[in-house]
Order: sequence, then structure tokens, then C-alpha cells
Amino acid sequence: MRLSQRTNEIQHLAQKAQCDAGATTTDTGAWCRDAVNQLHMTDLSLAAALAQLFGSKTVLSLGDGRGEYRALILNSSSQVSYVTAVLISILFTSI
Repeated sequence: MRLSQRTNEIQHLAQKAQCDAGATTTDTGAWCRDAVNQLHMTDLSLAAALAQLFGSKTVLSLGDGRGEYRALILNSSSQVSYVTAVLISILFTSI
């Protein structure tokens, strides 16, 4: 296992412990699942504005949570291409 993979695992466990202890966000700013389900709101006008701004560009998404904005932007009339960090990770690990 690579050091970076192990470091990510340790950070994930630390964040999970913070959420399990009742935090709404972690020290890195990540939302805890319960908080997302109870507190997170999607701004539909922001999603529409982003879709218009992006137009036909390619967008790299890093940490977009549950993907609500991604879905709204892709379902808009824009011709945006949306690439997520997961796909980037797969591409780099297969090189």
C-alpha cells in the first residue's frame, strides 16, 4: 500500500470519528452524513447560474458531495462535460 493511500485512510477514519461523535462537519470542512441529510440545501438558482457560466466547457469536480449540483447542471440545457475526481483517480491509478 502506498503511503498516500494509508494517509488518506487515516484521515478518513479521523473524520468518521468526528462525525460519529456528533459533529456536523469535520476539521477539514467535510459535511457529516447526518448533517447533510438534515441541514444541506441545494440552491437551484446557483445551479442554473453555474450551468449558464460553464456553457460547453469541461468541469472538474472535486468533492461535490452527493452530486446534486452535478445532476442539475448535466440536466440543464448547457453542453457541459463533467469530470469527477473519482474518474481522475481511476485514470491515474491505471497508468
